[in-house]
Amino acid sequence: MPTIQFLNDPASAGMGVGIGYFGYMNGGQTSCDPSRYSSPSVVIGNLPGNTQALTASLNSVTPTGETPTGAAIRGACTYASQWQAKTPGHKTVVLLVTDGFPEAPTTSQNGGCTPTIQDAVQAATTCSSHDPTLPVYVLGVGMQLANLGDIAKAGGTDQPFIVGGAQITQQIVDALNKIRALAQIPCHVKLPPPPTGQGELDLMQVNVGHCDASGQGTIFANVPDEPGCDPTGGGWYYDDPSNPKQIILCKPTCDLVNTPGGSLFASVGCTTKTNIR
Repeated sequence: MPTIQFLNDPASAGMGVGIGYFGYMNGGQTSCDPSRYSSPSVVIGNLPGNTQALTASLNSVTPTGETPTGAAIRGACTYASQWQAKTPGHKTVVLLVTDGFPEAPTTSQNGGCTPTIQDAVQAATTCSSHDPTLPVYVLGVGMQLANLGDIAKAGGTDQPFIVGGAQITQQIVDALNKIRALAQIPCHVKLPPPPTGQGELDLMQVNVGHCDASGQGTIFANVPDEPGCDPTGGGWYYDDPSNPKQIILCKPTCDLVNTPGGSLFASVGCTTKTNIR
């Protein structure tokens, strides 16, 4: 199974991964209630520690029912946003894997759930509008995939990953690898807010740091601008020293923080570290 191959890839070590399902209810009994999809079958946990639980879950489930895509996105987003709030500094994303158009024809005929592409697009729009953002990536495997691009665009990820035909296993692995690369900690970070009671942020009391998957912390040095970045030690700088809106990481620092399982943080209150030698 390509998903299990991806989970066992050493490059995935340190990532936090959980999984939930939709399309498993009997035909005619599909629910469009997001709460039915907000509790994952396997909670988010770091790889490789969570690999066994994820593998057992994937091997035990065969989605066969209808496709309440919008409700599934809302449920996944609810859970992901809760996890994101508990783990600030991590980049959190939602990955929708589907084999078809949002629909529940039998349930709809019985007067129940009626999924639509418009509803799925609205769900993805709401999810990606979180602060911090929760991008929705889309991986499509099947025949009725023409409208998945609308969901990906609404989810802030531009284009879906569509696979099919020959060598589909490798295609899925390649798509998951690309999504893993895209779903990294951004190298541009918003300025932290000033401490409570202070009207303005003191730029000489801002520090940027990183905790790796083992909990080891590093504080990076502030440099004046991109040319001032240390070729090996990296650092960070403001987009506009006179009126900054963002913190930008030097490339060596950006490469470091994008090791799976780490978290990036900005703190206020201690004198900014500037000596990188």
